[in-house]
Amino acid sequence: SVAFALSVASKLLSLMFLPFLVRRLGWGRTIAYGVGVMVIVTLLAVPLLDLSLLSNMARSLDLYFRKFEFNASLYYLARWVGYQVVGWNLIAKIGPALAGVSAFGIVLLAVLERRSCWQTLPQTMLWAFCLYLLGATTVHPWYLSLPLALCVFTPYRFPVLWSGLAFLTYINYSYEPYCENLGVVALEYLLTAAFALHEWRRRRRLENRLS
Repeated sequence: SVAFALSVASKLLSLMFLPFLVRRLGWGRTIAYGVGVMVIVTLLAVPLLDLSLLSNMARSLDLYFRKFEFNASLYYLARWVGYQVVGWNLIAKIGPALAGVSAFGIVLLAVLERRSCWQTLPQTMLWAFCLYLLGATTVHPWYLSLPLALCVFTPYRFPVLWSGLAFLTYINYSYEPYCENLGVVALEYLLTAAFALHEWRRRRRLENRLS
């Protein structure tokens, strides 16, 4: 819990992995673990706590979900639909809605997980973080460092391809004025999705053969 708390203190995204501990530790131990994490995070935050910090954190989260957009996937599709329906960018509504869908998907993944053992935890964490990225309005190339690290402990290697293709989006900064090349973004996600699907189907065939 100390290591997990240090992770949460540096990046709140780690909290998404807590639901996957329930079936591995049981409810009682997971609650105790979570309380330990929250206590340590609180102690780490005490020197920084004041009203301005809390308001700035809330403002940053609001900006992230309602204003920023870069190299997204599902968000760009939803944004296009919004333009067709109302004629303007609905990021203020689409961003939080997609975040909610991602959170629901991660909880559902924890509930429906087929093999809830410690050996499969990195793989489950990988899928959870990919769900988060698919619902995000902003996906900078360095966001893929965690999937890249997690995939080493799984049979999947699509994050390696994704991390390479994501850097192509920096072509956007070669235009004056700045303009996002959606063709490059589409190529990135289509190739990554195709390779991920290929790896998943190959893995399922292997598991069926072994069973």
